[in-house]
Amino acid sequence: MVENTQESLDPGVKSLPGEASGESGRHSFLEKLAEQTVLQAEALAQEITDNAKKDSEAEGIKVLAEYSEQAKAEAQQTIELAERRSETLINEAIAQAHAQSEEILGKARSKSKKILDRARKESLAIINAAQTHANSTESDARQPSSGRSSKSLTQLSWVLSYTLGDAKEPAKE
Repeated sequence: MVENTQESLDPGVKSLPGEASGESGRHSFLEKLAEQTVLQAEALAQEITDNAKKDSEAEGIKVLAEYSEQAKAEAQQTIELAERRSETLINEAIAQAHAQSEEILGKARSKSKKILDRARKESLAIINAAQTHANSTESDARQPSSGRSSKSLTQLSWVLSYTLGDAKEPAKE
């Protein structure tokens, strides 16, 4: 550092004529001191800048890590919400499909019941007609006329065939 002397500190003291070379030395010394101060200031400014940059980078990394964690948490929540929503939609679709299948099954049962009832009625009608015809044929067969009995047997045979499902129209006599 600079030596503090009374001459260098006191602005009111004038230099003597023999001190002119001392003045230039002093001036040279002050220039060197100023250069060193500037260099030290630049080095200090660079050090401050480097430290600020490191601190800023560290803070940036910290903030980035925090936001990354927050983004991961939000993404996980979004995924979980989407999974719950899809499960709800799937369950709703399953319930709807089940309801539709129950409705279709109910309609099919109703239709098959109607068909079965109709088939029973038709079967009973055929059986009743066949019974009536058989009774008539039996009654005719018990009568002495032989021509009628052959015809009655043919008709009885036809009624039984018709009832069993392989009916062919009897031959006309």
